[in-house]
Amino acid sequence: MVESGRTPYRKIALGVVAAIVLAGIVATVVALRGGGTEVRYEVETSSGSAVMITYTTADGEIGMHRAETAEGTVSTPWSATVTFEEPASLVSVTTDTGDPTATGTCRIFVDDTKIADSSDTAGAMCEAQVP
Repeated sequence: MVESGRTPYRKIALGVVAAIVLAGIVATVVALRGGGTEVRYEVETSSGSAVMITYTTADGEIGMHRAETAEGTVSTPWSATVTFEEPASLVSVTTDTGDPTATGTCRIFVDDTKIADSSDTAGAMCEAQVP
């Protein structure tokens, strides 16, 4: 009877140890990821410039890079990295080449894994759900 009385305690002890190990693994993964999701946006154009580039910022708003003057442009290739502390469900990046014959290309990476890629004339748009 003494043996059977210890069995539930042994199961509880094993459960507690398993929970502690799991918590340690989760804490390590979170620490290695820096506590947030890193999203990198990339834009290229065949002309080497764009009139405007827009992207989703860390607070879910729209960030924008555009020419300072009507005659100016934004140099490409262009990239920006944004760290989302809170989960982001949808991110996007777009480019307008300002030239109907130029090709625009955009890419979105999450933690260095490409999740979206698009090319089109006059500009491009990439949209993706963050895994």
